[in-house]
Amino acid sequence: MCIIAFSIFYTIGYPLNNLICGFFYLGLGVAIINAIILIINKTEDVLNTKTIVVILFLLNLGLFFTYYLFIPFVYLAEFIYFIMVNKKKNKKLLTKRLIVFIAITLILPCILGFEFNVLQGMVHQKTSGTMAPTDIMKDEGYIYRNSYSNFILFLPFIVLYFFNRIKKRQIDFNMIFFTTLILYIGFIFVLYKANLISAYYMFKNYYVLWLIMIYITCASIIELSSTKRGEDGTTIYTLIYILIFAMCYLFQNVKITKETFNSKETVFDVMDIYGMNKTMITQLDKELNEEQLELIKYCYDNLDVNIENTILLVQERQIFWINSIIDQFSNEKDIRYLNRSNVKKIKNQEKDFEYAIELGKQNQLIENATIIYKNSSGTIYKLK
Repeated sequence: MCIIAFSIFYTIGYPLNNLICGFFYLGLGVAIINAIILIINKTEDVLNTKTIVVILFLLNLGLFFTYYLFIPFVYLAEFIYFIMVNKKKNKKLLTKRLIVFIAITLILPCILGFEFNVLQGMVHQKTSGTMAPTDIMKDEGYIYRNSYSNFILFLPFIVLYFFNRIKKRQIDFNMIFFTTLILYIGFIFVLYKANLISAYYMFKNYYVLWLIMIYITCASIIELSSTKRGEDGTTIYTLIYILIFAMCYLFQNVKITKETFNSKETVFDVMDIYGMNKTMITQLDKELNEEQLELIKYCYDNLDVNIENTILLVQERQIFWINSIIDQFSNEKDIRYLNRSNVKKIKNQEKDFEYAIELGKQNQLIENATIIYKNSSGTIYKLK
């Protein structure tokens, strides 16, 4: 029961928040990391299993094509663990088999991923005249921000897990991974304080921290449940967690903050992630209402709209939804979104646009245009 409960709490925490925010690439990265953790933990002789070499190569390469800022701590954790296992088995830090294993599972994916993703992105940014990577890393972005309180109730299990293994001298991959991740978050925090990177990129790693902390929590619960006393204790703790969750979910309203760090965060905000998800689901306005979706569907079904012949008079966030529905549009910088000069030229019949899509009250009065389709939430104009 306890494992099922915490599995559900894991899912409705950061993974649900990731789904709400639309960080699909981040979710894929966390899924790959989850697979790496499971495979390494469940393989008895990881360095001598041929199928593991292929699987780890593919997973480590996959990180480059999801969210490659996870790579430093994931690769470092694997590297340390492989050396530790080899030292324990062969009484040597390095052997030929280990060198080949690391070359295939870590070095080769690193070279290929850097060549075909990171380097290509840098070249594109340089040739297109967009911001340099060092400048982009300083930009803040929208993300859920909680520094510590969500993780407090998992700490007893984490401490117990580390204590038992250190006592038995059984350092495992979970401990190494957790430690490298904490150090990596701390390193990014130092860079943030030095104005070299934004806190946005630090909080991205909390989605992985949530994964490994609940993974270790579940591992501790399984170990404790081997005795009647331990089983009763974990059951009581789980019931208390469920009770706190229910009380906070029903009676606590979490407000969305635009602060870089939430100045109002306290040690009592142990259910903050669930409250935030509730707020985002129940209180945020929809980007496109039913009538606006109906209008966009009309465009999709009946008009040949594209970036060359259509101007969008919509809110900034709506444009990405429209891009997804009408895939003729591009989400590059040259999208014609609320461009005042273009609107002026349209009014003066100087611009060669064929259609204009207006959602909501944009106060963009287009004269001398034929209304093709209209409802209370938007209008489609034919301009010529």
